[in-house]
Amino acid sequence: MANQVAVNSPDVIAVVPYYGPQPAAEDVPKIKASLLLHYAGDDARVNKGIPTYEAALKKANVDYKMYMYEGAKHGFNDDTRSDRYSKEAAQLAWQRTIAFLKENSNNKLTAICSLSPASLECAEKNRTNANA
Repeated sequence: MANQVAVNSPDVIAVVPYYGPQPAAEDVPKIKASLLLHYAGDDARVNKGIPTYEAALKKANVDYKMYMYEGAKHGFNDDTRSDRYSKEAAQLAWQRTIAFLKENSNNKLTAICSLSPASLECAEKNRTNANA
């Protein structure tokens, strides 16, 4: 979903997809936002699209940074799924997400990038603190 926001919302300045499917290569030039991409190392279905996506990002000169969380499964940030949740990967990805959004939005959080309960709580605290 976050990748589609990046493709279809030219006014968005920063987008953080978590292990989601990549947009079509022909849509990548529409991306104007900076991207922080989080991928699970153990996610063959999603990861098979990374090489094509990365090539398209480079060709379109999209500003992006990508992290691969080795050993983590798709959904590693979902703390309601014990079969997928990786506390270490989730915490590191969230720290990177908060730093990225602050860096790319004048220290004001403008988006919630994960829907797990713990991350929503964290995002709300950080949004509140950023707006104080």
